[in-house]
Amino acid sequence: MKEIFITAEIPEKSLRMLEEKYRVDVFYDQRPMTKEEVYLALMNKRYDCLICTYLDQITEPLLEAAGKQLSIVATLSTGTDHIDKLSCQQKGIRVLNVDGVTTDAIADYVFCLTLLGLRRLDKYLTTPNGFQQQWYYMGNLEGSTLSELTVGIFGMGKIGMEVCRRISACKGRVYYCSRSRKLVIERETSAVFCNFDDLLSQSDILIVCCDLNPSTMNIFNRNSFKKMKDGAIFINVSRGGVCNHYDLNSALLANKLGFSLLDTTEPEPLPEEHPLRENKNCLIFPHIATNTLDGRESICHSLIEQIDRIWCITPALSASGSVVKKEEWCTIN
Repeated sequence: MKEIFITAEIPEKSLRMLEEKYRVDVFYDQRPMTKEEVYLALMNKRYDCLICTYLDQITEPLLEAAGKQLSIVATLSTGTDHIDKLSCQQKGIRVLNVDGVTTDAIADYVFCLTLLGLRRLDKYLTTPNGFQQQWYYMGNLEGSTLSELTVGIFGMGKIGMEVCRRISACKGRVYYCSRSRKLVIERETSAVFCNFDDLLSQSDILIVCCDLNPSTMNIFNRNSFKKMKDGAIFINVSRGGVCNHYDLNSALLANKLGFSLLDTTEPEPLPEEHPLRENKNCLIFPHIATNTLDGRESICHSLIEQIDRIWCITPALSASGSVVKKEEWCTIN
């Protein structure tokens, strides 16, 4: 029977699905595993599959320690920048991730952050025993109406497109910058494709939905923040590495940017002494864009299906709908 090690607790329903077919060990502590703990776990017992989170750095030395029987590294995330994919390829290890199963959960979350930041609701949510100030007609004026603003989206993938649909439903204008034009979303929402500099200069609210790669590493820095509108809102739900957080803090302190909401940072979490932690115009969330039970189950279910297919646990259907023989199925994937 195949052996699987999981570096984090997963939903009980998903765990039962795995245990029906495989031997499974799980790290149950309510914290991420350290590099040393993952290394020792893979050294002390030979596993055929490693299921990890985005915080686990899957390096060449770790793969060496895991042994030659390791054939699958499956990450409970869309991004794979934490995995040495070249080493996996050289060792014949399949790298699995999830794509699209939590798109709506993330887009809902982004929309929530957008409205929170736009209206500065944080000022009222953090007030002990509720907000007690006497109401008066010109009191507590915050933000603007979304329909009067331009929202920039950096990265128009599946998540970016769903965010665009939500913004457009509230009559917000959308500019976007992406590797390629998305004519479908342009026709559907009147979103405007533009270059990076135009995105910076046009956006009242800038939402980052891109993946992390060499071209996006630290792309939001001192120079890019200078090109943004005074008082703009900056929201990052992608990876912390796309942003220089010291430069972001400086832009906020200089009132170049009005507010920032971050779901992810680099490193994560930020050190206690990092100045951004004390900035009253920045809210930092603990990477919770996908944190719904149905979202977690969808992620796990997607990976389980992929693992089952690779190990030929369940028969597959051919294009015609007939069952493919097991030996044929093994060659298809």
